[in-house]
Amino acid sequence: MPNLKPIVVAVAGAAMLSACGSPAVRQSLQVQGVQRVSQSTEQSAASWYRLGKYHQERGQLSLALGAYAQSLALDAGQLDARNAVAAIDAQQGRLADARDALQRLVADYPGEAQPLNNLGYVYYLMGDYPAAIATLQRAVALEPNGRAYYNLVQAQTAARAGAPASALATATPVSAPAAAAAPGATPAVTAPATEVAPSRMELVQLAPQVLELKLRASQSIATVPALPAAAPVALAAPPVRIAVPAAAPPVAAPPAPAPGPVS
Repeated sequence: MPNLKPIVVAVAGAAMLSACGSPAVRQSLQVQGVQRVSQSTEQSAASWYRLGKYHQERGQLSLALGAYAQSLALDAGQLDARNAVAAIDAQQGRLADARDALQRLVADYPGEAQPLNNLGYVYYLMGDYPAAIATLQRAVALEPNGRAYYNLVQAQTAARAGAPASALATATPVSAPAAAAAPGATPAVTAPATEVAPSRMELVQLAPQVLELKLRASQSIATVPALPAAAPVALAAPPVRIAVPAAAPPVAAPPAPAPGPVS
């Protein structure tokens, strides 16, 4: 028995060390898990937004709206997801909802050109051309890119075509190059009136009841001016009627003498 005592003590010590080490491992795993959840919370709003953008680019608008809603639930003040939802509303015909959402977005981000451009285009779709022009001018002033400028020109053109004059009073017109003349176009030239020359022909009686159409004796071929090719002269002379005299009745020849002897 005295020989077994050191062995029992050693086994008991090993068990105690093992029991003390287990809680430390569990605590480390728990802390690591909480840290991973915290990192996922920070990145999930952007991840949902990227998923919504993926569906929107492929025309899957219902899925895109669902992903954007998840992103906004995690970060309600972000610019991109709110702007994307308003764009889908406008695309699907909910113009009033898109306008209201973009107005709030412009108020929250007054220095951003993108929501101003989208709001101006929604005004244009709704037919509110003065508001569209004013809003798009602000967008162009912040970021003179091609899309905002093109939308501004569209709104100004529509306003000039259909809006009353009062709607254009506050609009600053966008200068555009003068339209070039169409290639090959020539100005219309009024052709001078062509005088109809008097008739230079006459009927000449060659014989009783025999007529012939001839050039007048007072003119010759050398003195007759050439007539314009585009204005042929119509002869107003009456049709020539040539009377042929009736044939005389045949004259009966004297009867031949009867044959007989020559004396």
